[in-house]
Amino acid sequence: MTGPIDIIQNNLNGYLSDDLEYAIQKAIKVNSNSCVSFAKKHSWKKVTNQFLEALTPERNKKDIAA
Repeated sequence: MTGPIDIIQNNLNGYLSDDLEYAIQKAIKVNSNSCVSFAKKHSWKKVTNQFLEALTPERNKKDIAA
């Protein structure tokens, strides 16, 4: 990830725009359940497991992170 542009998806989990006032107005209308759902897909546990699987793909068939 290099920054917010890699994570934030307009109308899904936030809003990005060169016009800050416009971005704020759009972001406050984003459904909070959509934000939570997106965040759950990228938990620290899931990201850790993905990283560890990339290091040792054959050994890590189940969750490694406790």
